[in-house]
Amino acid sequence: MGLKDKAKNKAKEIINKAEERSEKIEGKAHEIAGKLGNDPQHEAEGKEKQANAEAKHDAKEIKD
Repeated sequence: MGLKDKAKNKAKEIINKAEERSEKIEGKAHEIAGKLGNDPQHEAEGKEKQANAEAKHDAKEIKD
């Protein structure tokens, strides 16, 4: 594996981590909005997004 391939792999890894974190942040924002707006469904959707992001992260760690 050449240096160029290693750089591409590292870039993909960084992008994947950023996407996971952004999904988790989005879920947290939904959860907070649900709490503030007294909307249990919105809050639950936010928690679900966070759990999905965590599951994706855990699955990738197991894979590696």
